[in-house]
Amino acid sequence: MRTQLANFGRARSAMVKTWGSSQQGNFAYEWGQAEATFMSGKHLVERYLTAWQKQPDGSWKIFRNLVIPEK
Repeated sequence: MRTQLANFGRARSAMVKTWGSSQQGNFAYEWGQAEATFMSGKHLVERYLTAWQKQPDGSWKIFRNLVIPEK
C-alpha cells in the first residue's frame, strides 16, 4: 500500500465514511470506505476494516487496519 500511495503522490483531498462499528471489550471494529483524490488527478476508493484497541489511559489506538479487496 505504501508503494501504491507513493506512486499516487500528494493527496488533494481525502475522506472516510464509516459504515458500521462494534465494540467487544477493549477492542472496537470499524468498517467503511476511504476515498482520496490526488494532485495527479488519480482517484482511489478502498473499503477497509480497522480494529481499535483501548489503551490503559482510556485512549484508542489502531491495532490493525486492513484493506478489503473488491473481489
